[in-house]
Amino acid sequence: MESKETSQHFEMVSNFIAIANRLEANQFVARFDHPFLVHEGGQEDARKAAQFGTMILSPGKPMQESMDDLDRKQRRVFRVVKKKGSAVDLMITVGRSGNNDIRILDPLVSKLHAYFQKMDDGSYILCDNLSTNGTTVNGQELPAKEKRPMQDGDRLSFGGEEEFMYYTSQGFYDLLTKLQ
Repeated sequence: MESKETSQHFEMVSNFIAIANRLEANQFVARFDHPFLVHEGGQEDARKAAQFGTMILSPGKPMQESMDDLDRKQRRVFRVVKKKGSAVDLMITVGRSGNNDIRILDPLVSKLHAYFQKMDDGSYILCDNLSTNGTTVNGQELPAKEKRPMQDGDRLSFGGEEEFMYYTSQGFYDLLTKLQ
């Protein structure tokens, strides 16, 4: 079985913090004119990463808060964008199959689980594509084929196990500047 790290295209929050440190908010938003999904399942991954490096406590921050910051910086980030050569033009697809724009290797995620769509006003919607195990937004089941407008900080779950936070480019920049 393929590992998630070698089979999915993602980046780390820490990489984007470095970029946000060099850019003003308007420059970041212009460079990344798309939303982001931040994987929320990173607690164990962050603790493993800490085993191979020294954690630096911030002055005045309690140990748990420093661990939480480390956890957030080690989380995986997926760009909500079309990948090159993607067959479906109007949708940014999410699913287990390798031809999706956002690939999530989890047996509870359907091959073509859900999709995002950019609206004329620049906002995005999410739609469950008749998935087997469903999609939730902020803990509420998203009925199949219902289009739900996305907001900064929406908590998404595909198949019940994998949780992600949805951020607009500006919302993601704001998160990154808090984590510095």
